[in-house]
Amino acid sequence: MALGLGVACLVAGSAACAPMKPYNPEHLPIAQMDRIGAVCRNTLGISGGTNSEYMACEESLSHSFAARLEANTALAVRHGCEAQGLKPGTVALSECELRGPSVQLAQAAYREDIDPPAAKPAKSYTSASNDEDHRRMQEACAEIGFDPVSSAFGQCVADLQSRLFDADMSAH
Repeated sequence: MALGLGVACLVAGSAACAPMKPYNPEHLPIAQMDRIGAVCRNTLGISGGTNSEYMACEESLSHSFAARLEANTALAVRHGCEAQGLKPGTVALSECELRGPSVQLAQAAYREDIDPPAAKPAKSYTSASNDEDHRRMQEACAEIGFDPVSSAFGQCVADLQSRLFDADMSAH
């Protein structure tokens, strides 16, 4: 039987028999994707696996997390350029910023930890009220590092709400 599977894999091509990689749309470190998955399961009450709500949650939160890291890295680069004496509104500052983040800044950003997720909610995502779902979405964005007073926090919540709504609609 094993020999037959091996031959089938050779005939079908090695990609067809390769182990499936975890869903990771932003190519974050596995530890961060594990934490994002835990936020989807524990904070939002979405059962794990390959269901559309869980995939939408992971996609939305990983995208928001990566965007926050990118913004933090860009801000660190700006501060580094300003520390060199470059002034806002000048071509020199813009050129310094466009040379991009150093490898050390980018690597440090992707090692950033995410706060541990909350305890498992009393109700699943599908049985919670709209108000409860919205509160959980806010908690999820806070748990991946967004400050609730920032506009980026609101964008994280809105993106999560939109993607989960689309996943709910496509499931029905």
